[in-house]
Amino acid sequence: AYEDLTALEPQIEGVVSSQTTSQTPAFFFDIPASLSDEILLEFVVQDSNDEYAFVKQFSVEMASGILAIPVTDAQSGLVPGERYSWTFSIYCDPQRPSASVSVFGSVVRVADPLRESSIETAEASLLLAEKYAASGIWHESLDALFQLVQSDPSNAVYRQHLTALLEQGGLMNISSDDTEIETSE
Repeated sequence: AYEDLTALEPQIEGVVSSQTTSQTPAFFFDIPASLSDEILLEFVVQDSNDEYAFVKQFSVEMASGILAIPVTDAQSGLVPGERYSWTFSIYCDPQRPSASVSVFGSVVRVADPLRESSIETAEASLLLAEKYAASGIWHESLDALFQLVQSDPSNAVYRQHLTALLEQGGLMNISSDDTEIETSE
């Protein structure tokens, strides 16, 4: 049921890789089937020495759709310039942990070239999302666009920008109509 699990991350030549400016970014996943609290989920972020920067095991009740996993309680957060590998797994059968579905990727924290002041308006937020996308800073661009679409679901401009970003990342199968986002807390 979960074979089509997709990370909302850019795929360049089949490799899932992204950039963030945040010490504690959120990662987004398209969950293809509903989840119950009997199904164990695991999200792991490791540094280049295979040391764990963040590990979260949890379960969540949700219909299919977008799941956001914020990296909130990482020991030191993501260090600038370091490339991290991550794995998100759904353990479908508690009796057989090997029967899991996983997606993998990498992320590197880069300097933030744009953030000068706090965002005051939706227009400024949209402009910032566009600038982040143009700079290849995926997490902040996606996060800003999801927030805009959730704040005004009928706004076609926000949806167009979100669809364009997903297409730019090679994620044509993800619909910008999936605006209900569950967050793992």
